[in-house]
Amino acid sequence: MLVFSLVLLSCSSAPRDLIDEEMYIKMLAEFEVVRSDLESSQDPHRISIADRMNMVFESYGVSRERFERSHEWYSKDNEAQTVRHRRALDLINELIGKLSPDEPAKSDSVKAVPDKIQPEDLSPR
Repeated sequence: MLVFSLVLLSCSSAPRDLIDEEMYIKMLAEFEVVRSDLESSQDPHRISIADRMNMVFESYGVSRERFERSHEWYSKDNEAQTVRHRRALDLINELIGKLSPDEPAKSDSVKAVPDKIQPEDLSPR
């Protein structure tokens, strides 16, 4: 019984260095922009996805390992993670709306987002 309790406790406790949920969502948004930009780019001299992701990690002061631990923790709750992904997409659409206020934001308009999203551009709701 004691072993079962310890296993249950270890599965339910968050990592000590868990990234704040709002920062995590902003990072998800940036990673989506990076992925989308690289998928649509025809430039043979573009920066690799790994380099672009490293730029995101550096800009937030978060190591890849810390992000991965946080991602693993947040992903345990599928329903809440789906909400986080939706919020990340909402942030992207909000930024697109700021960049082109004359046009309604569309989910396929991610190409309009600049290379580097500033954290202040991704204000939480």
